[in-house]
Amino acid sequence: MGPVNRVLVRWVSAVAVIGFAVVAVQFLLFQDEVPNLAGGYDRLDSQGGGLGLALIRDRAGEIRVHPFPRKSPPDGVLDGDKLVAVNGKTIPARTNPAEAAMMVRDEPGPAVTLTLKTGDEAPRDVSVPRGTHRFLELSTREAIIIAGLTDIDPDNWMGFGTVGLWLLVVNWLAWRGRRFPAYLPYFGLAGGIAYLLVVGGSVVEQDILTQIAAGAAIIVAPVWYVGIGVFFWTGGEQKG
Repeated sequence: MGPVNRVLVRWVSAVAVIGFAVVAVQFLLFQDEVPNLAGGYDRLDSQGGGLGLALIRDRAGEIRVHPFPRKSPPDGVLDGDKLVAVNGKTIPARTNPAEAAMMVRDEPGPAVTLTLKTGDEAPRDVSVPRGTHRFLELSTREAIIIAGLTDIDPDNWMGFGTVGLWLLVVNWLAWRGRRFPAYLPYFGLAGGIAYLLVVGGSVVEQDILTQIAAGAAIIVAPVWYVGIGVFFWTGGEQKG
């Protein structure tokens, strides 16, 4: 793409290399932890005191409760409620999820009273019985947060955002300059859009958008990567 716009291509390529590097480093950080996490999902429940609730800190630093499985939350608990107190003990500001889970776990008795707040409503007390629950519906991102693993790219700006931008720019220039076979730029542009939608879903915390976009990227991106590999393997010249 150099002859089309050398400066722009070099810039987005450099940024994309950094993005790929972040993905590689993240994989190295997770490679020993994720198998353990996958093999012990039900131990997350014991970490939460057997309440069937995942405790996750939001962007404002507040602890939110998330019932799992989502289809049968404890009575009186809404997904995303703010956790204000445990058995009357106030949750300190900037408490991390592990500390909040420890507060729940250390309280005695077959049930724990949680003080919850929904939106702008007044806080309410809800008695949640302990039990046995399985966290099979956790997303990977939520499991990483709950387990306390280091996530160096929580919103996917580097792993998906930079690479998505690179795909869009390269394939847009290729389409304008007729540098690739006719079908390749379309797959590349679709892949770039899907990658950026993954970032969008992460930023607005819409798991369904992230999952759909990631699924599209998994289908489209490999077609482009294989196609571009074959293109250069065969001499890098557009036929026809």
